[in-house]
Amino acid sequence: MKVKLVKVHDNTDVTNQEPLVKKIAGICYGFDKDSSPEAASLFITKHIIEGGHWSLLRHHSWTIKLGRFWLEQNLLFMPDELRRFLNIHWEDGPLRDVCEVNTTIHTWYKFYNWVNQYGSDGAKGVNDLEITPLKMMFPTLFGPWDCKESSVRSIRRAPQYTGYTFKVTGASRGYTHEQVRHSFDTNYTQRSTRYVNEDGFNVVYPPLEYMCLEDKENCHDIMFKVIQGIKRAYQEAVELGVKPQDARQILPIGIHSDIYVTVSARELEHLKALRVDGATGKPHWEIKSVVSEMLKLVEEL
Repeated sequence: MKVKLVKVHDNTDVTNQEPLVKKIAGICYGFDKDSSPEAASLFITKHIIEGGHWSLLRHHSWTIKLGRFWLEQNLLFMPDELRRFLNIHWEDGPLRDVCEVNTTIHTWYKFYNWVNQYGSDGAKGVNDLEITPLKMMFPTLFGPWDCKESSVRSIRRAPQYTGYTFKVTGASRGYTHEQVRHSFDTNYTQRSTRYVNEDGFNVVYPPLEYMCLEDKENCHDIMFKVIQGIKRAYQEAVELGVKPQDARQILPIGIHSDIYVTVSARELEHLKALRVDGATGKPHWEIKSVVSEMLKLVEEL
């Protein structure tokens, strides 16, 4: 198992993020490794905009300050599926006429589409939005919009807006099943057993010291023989023409999997409490090891 810190999200980086999206897609769907801006732009057009694979854009977020009156007026008409994904912080005191809105790039894209299609006078408020950073980060998505520049962009580095993207490789799907249960302030993209042929797969075996048995080595040998049988059955099924999405039904939960995990600083603390410190009981050894490595990488920044 290996954990790598791929990116720190702090609302200050406005460089082109599309090549990273292409790289994240590669781990999920087995696409080629070409992550040049040109290849990334073509990928986003074909596979995200036209193909609808929007989850790949949920690893990036941005915070924008909007006029409070304009937002309050438009929230009345905004679809529920859009409004519930906007993380709104209403300012107090002298700044009570503005508010901070933080959400993923996917939701910003839907937001701009909705505002531009909205027919009332409230839609004119789009000219007060700072879209320049988004056009720099995702030119393929936001290039068509031509909004005037203003000073509404926020670079506030609050814990709920600061986040980290980790690449976890060689962990089991048992670990990922536990990890994705943490859905607050987190986003995931995982290696797909539906699209990727898993012929010759590897497995994460439990360390002997965690097996509460007297004859641990014999138990390990039995597990190894079972896995070898599954490998042969999977290979034979694929050779007979069974698609990976059907042959995967016999794959073990311990199979190696790769996953990108994007988590806010606030939720990382929650992960630590549950999966390392054991606030609700003794954590499983694998997720404890992964989260501990995440914390170590962040502490080294």
